[in-house]
Amino acid sequence: MNARGRRVQGVGDAEEVRPRIRERVYITFTGLAVLLAFGAHAGETDAWTIASALLIGVLGAVLAGFFADVIAELAVGGKAPRARAMIGYIGVSTSALTTAVVPLAFLAAAGIGWIDVTTGLVFAIGTMALGLAVIAFAAVARAELPWWAKLAVFVGELLFAAVVIVVKLLAHG
Repeated sequence: MNARGRRVQGVGDAEEVRPRIRERVYITFTGLAVLLAFGAHAGETDAWTIASALLIGVLGAVLAGFFADVIAELAVGGKAPRARAMIGYIGVSTSALTTAVVPLAFLAAAGIGWIDVTTGLVFAIGTMALGLAVIAFAAVARAELPWWAKLAVFVGELLFAAVVIVVKLLAHG
């Protein structure tokens, strides 16, 4: 459905899609922060260590998101989530894990020696950044705005994303 409540062709129910997009964006930021933190030390770190850190970081963020959904349901509804809600939370969480598949594949390629660690890390960062940009672009493209406003919003999204990444980098050292 769009902002006016109309169903949008080719898109699922907004209440199902919104949390999946939100979780993917959040997990992508988390993955980027982990990868960028290793960027300064790519030559000193092996690919398996970077891949493990990415997997642990993403998995931790996914589990935190799942836990937050369950706690929010308890806090707002006053009772444990029903099976349908739990299945939805699990679906949102597991779909967010897919954001790390391609970056992990590049790191695995580096780990087995097909490419060097720096190249694997650059490609891993690039695919996560590209994924974030695609989500941001798709969101703006769907917005009912004139082209110049869409451009301004997209540039604003990219600038905001850069600020988020810098803040996360500062937190991850």
